[in-house]
Amino acid sequence: MFKFFHLSDDKIRQNKFTPRTPRFPYEDENGNVIEDDFTPRISVAPTILDAEKAIVDLGRKHLYAGDTRRLTTDDIPVYSLTARFPQCPSSPGNPYGKRFNLGTWVGERLDKKETPPGCEKYLDERNRIQMSPRNFPEEWRTQFYGCVPDALETKEQWVLRPVYLYYLGKRSSTQVNLSQEGVEILKRVAPDLLKDEL
Repeated sequence: MFKFFHLSDDKIRQNKFTPRTPRFPYEDENGNVIEDDFTPRISVAPTILDAEKAIVDLGRKHLYAGDTRRLTTDDIPVYSLTARFPQCPSSPGNPYGKRFNLGTWVGERLDKKETPPGCEKYLDERNRIQMSPRNFPEEWRTQFYGCVPDALETKEQWVLRPVYLYYLGKRSSTQVNLSQEGVEILKRVAPDLLKDEL
């Protein structure tokens, strides 16, 4: 019925979502951030199960949906991270993904003298400071745009502008307990599915 879903810790006021950078970006084994931590976005997934795979805190219970398949009045453009994935930073022996090591990638750039202005600080400190794409000079930072290490598994997509999403209800371990708002939305977009239930 919907093209994407979003799970949230909180019930969002008036169902209005504003893009933001992640509170807990993906880190490598050394504590360096290895995902795009500078692009404000709303993370969504094509199924509820995919949305659950993309979050660390399974306490997120409020389920939202967007872009109904039967209406054309609520179309929301999404940015595909799986399409972007092949262009994410990578090198032999250090492919981009969940095991990607940022220190190794930076070290390779420095060894090859690919050092844009501002990278001198990584020469001696790359193993002692927490690195993050948002702090890199633009030449390096832009290489991480739209890159999330587990995007191939989670099928994560981004909405890059403020949007209103439909609130469906609370997600428990195996089901969604529809809110009254969720029931009303489903009556509108998929009445044939609810006729036996209501």
